[in-house]
Amino acid sequence: MTDVIPTSSISTPNISQAIPESSSQNSTTALASDFETFLNLLTAQLENQDPLEPLESTEFVAQLAQFSSVEQQIATNDALSQMLEKLDATATAELSQWLGRQVEAQSALAFKGEPIQLTTQPNSQADEARLVITNLAGVPLGQIPVDPNATEITWDGTLGSGETADPGLYRFQLERFSGGARLPIEVPSGFAEVTEVQLGSDDVQLVLDGQDEISITEIQSVRSGS
Repeated sequence: MTDVIPTSSISTPNISQAIPESSSQNSTTALASDFETFLNLLTAQLENQDPLEPLESTEFVAQLAQFSSVEQQIATNDALSQMLEKLDATATAELSQWLGRQVEAQSALAFKGEPIQLTTQPNSQADEARLVITNLAGVPLGQIPVDPNATEITWDGTLGSGETADPGLYRFQLERFSGGARLPIEVPSGFAEVTEVQLGSDDVQLVLDGQDEISITEIQSVRSGS
């Protein structure tokens, strides 16, 4: 039996504070170019100054101070680039923790011949309910009656017409009724395995084995692999 793990126990990189590596590299390249140009100009100025009217000491000191400032800025950018590389490696390691995990979400689920456990929200007004099984495009393939007040539904692959679904990917809808009037349709949730993690500009996307791609904020719970 697998253990359900709170989502807070798995680290997620702070995307909002990430700095594009290319930006740091471009800044360093530009500074290095300016540094080289400044050095060439200063050297040429010293080589061609009038011996009878040499460069004023105060102006020379000011130029050396500028020279030192540019040099320090290049060193700072190099250090920042190294820090970003380490942060990127840390973020990648944190994201890899999601791979192989089972996450609960309202997504397509893979039927592999074993029963699928679905979770629903109770509705005290319902006196009748049915689980509708559809393909990935949302086309109904079958339906089965279920307990209208159930919070958990086990689907064993039955399509309600004496047929059993082939292994594959399926979606589910829960239709409830009260006195013959249909209540709002609910999409039950189930566990699916994370097969890929994508780092976006402001979010983390999880790709599931049901081919769905969901935001990390959409998952309801997490458990270790099956």
